[in-house]
Amino acid sequence: MNEKTLHCHQAIHTSIRSPMGEGYRIVASSAGLKLQEKQAITRNSPSLDSICLPPDGSDTEPLGVSFYSLPTGRLCVSLSCFAGEEHTGRGGRRVYTMNLVFDAEDFALCGYSAFRIVRAAMDAGLIEPELHPKQSLPIVELRIRDDDDALQGARLPSTLAEPFRPFILSQAMRGESVVVDLKDDWTEWAEAMLLGVPGPMRVNLSFSAGLNFSTSRKHALQFLCDCKGKAKTRSSSIGAAFLSTSTEPPSVANGSEWTTMAERHWREGRLAELSRRTSRAYDDTSAEACEHLAMVFAAIDDLGEFDPARLAIRAAEVLKREVTGEAKAVCEEFADKAGETIVKRLTSMSSEEMVVLFSHLVSIWRRGRAATTFAEPVIDALLRKTVVANSLMAARLALQIASNAPNEADLVRRDSLIEMVLTEFAAWATQTHDPALGEVPDLVARWESVRPGSPELAGITERCATVLAETSAKA
Repeated sequence: MNEKTLHCHQAIHTSIRSPMGEGYRIVASSAGLKLQEKQAITRNSPSLDSICLPPDGSDTEPLGVSFYSLPTGRLCVSLSCFAGEEHTGRGGRRVYTMNLVFDAEDFALCGYSAFRIVRAAMDAGLIEPELHPKQSLPIVELRIRDDDDALQGARLPSTLAEPFRPFILSQAMRGESVVVDLKDDWTEWAEAMLLGVPGPMRVNLSFSAGLNFSTSRKHALQFLCDCKGKAKTRSSSIGAAFLSTSTEPPSVANGSEWTTMAERHWREGRLAELSRRTSRAYDDTSAEACEHLAMVFAAIDDLGEFDPARLAIRAAEVLKREVTGEAKAVCEEFADKAGETIVKRLTSMSSEEMVVLFSHLVSIWRRGRAATTFAEPVIDALLRKTVVANSLMAARLALQIASNAPNEADLVRRDSLIEMVLTEFAAWATQTHDPALGEVPDLVARWESVRPGSPELAGITERCATVLAETSAKA
C-alpha cells in the first residue's frame, strides 16, 4: 500500500473555559496559521449540538467532516465529534473540531481525497478530544495511504437511491450547490459522490457531511439529516438546491457520458476502480474533456462487446482527440487493450472480416503518432496470420501500406514486414498451380509501381504465364 506524508497545521475549535475566555473559538493552533485562515475556520466550524445523530439502534459514532479552501489558497479538512456535555450549563453536547490545514498542491498526493486525510487523522488519534491543549500546536505529519483497494466491492448504503445520484453529481460538476437530506450514512455517500468528480475539480469543491445545516457554512455539497426542517426552509438563502430522498428524485436536464460512467461504478460496487479513474491529475477537466474520458473508460469496460472492426473504429474515435498528461495515458491504456483484444480474435475471423478490418486499420494508421502506435502491431499480426493461410490475399492487403508510412521512424518496420509478405507470396507463386495465378501478373504490376525492382518479385510474372499456358494446353 503506497504512503505519502502530508504536513498539516492544526487548529482545535471547541468550547472550554480558559484565561482567554469561554465559548466556541479556536483554543489552540499551529503558529503557521494566518489570521484570515483562523477567521474562516471559526466561521465554518460547528458549535453546540451541530453533529447529525445516527438513527436509534445504530452503533455508528456521530462524526462530522468538512472540506473547503481558505482565503490564502490553502485547504482545510475538519473532523468534528462530541466531547461530553456543554460545560456552560446550558445543556447539550459540546462539539470538538480538529482542523487540518495544508498546501493545495499537496492534495494531488492524497488522490484529491479528503477522506484519505480523515482516515489518516483518525489513525493518528487526532479525533480524540483534547480539552486541555497547549495553545501552540506542532505541524503534524500524516501518513496518507492509497487505500482504494478497501473500497472495492463495497456495497453502498441504500439511503441514496440511484435516481438522485446523477442530479447531485451534475450539480457538483457545474459548480452549483445542493443540500442532500439523508437519514444516515452521510460520510459514506459524501465520499462515494466525490469519487464521481474529476480529482482536480475537487480542490475547489467544498463539502460537509454529518453536520447540521447552518447558513454560515456555504459549502457546495452538504450531506445531512434535516430533522428540524431548517435546511429545507433556508437552503435557498445560500444559493443551494434542497434535495430530500423522501420525495421524488429530480430529473437531470442533460444526461452525460460522465455521470453515466460514474453511476455504473456506483451501481456495481466498483468504487476502487472509480477512484483510480477519476482521482488522477488531469490537466483538462472541461465538460468536453470529461465526456471524452468517460467514453474511453466505457470503451475499456466494453472491450468484449465489440467485434474487431467496430473496436478499431472506436479506437479511431478515441485517438483522434489530441490530449496530454493523464488523459493521454488513459487513451494509451485503451489503445493497448483494444489492440491486444483484436489480435487475440484474429484466429476466429473469416477472410472477408479480415479485409474489412485491415481497411479500417490502414485508415487509422495514417492519422498521427498515437493512431500509428495502436494500428501498427495489429496490422503486423494480421498480415503475419494472413500470409500463412493466403499469401495472395496478404500481398493484396500489404499493397495498401506499401506506398508510404505515416512517420519516417516506421519505414524500416514497414519495409521489413513487406519483404516478409512478398517473400512468402513469391514462394507460393513459384510453387502452386492454383488458377488464382491468373490474378498475379496484375498484382505484380501494381507492386512494381510502388517498389520497382523488388528482388522478391523477379520472374513471378513469367512463371505464371508458363503455368497458365500449360494448364490451358492440358484443358
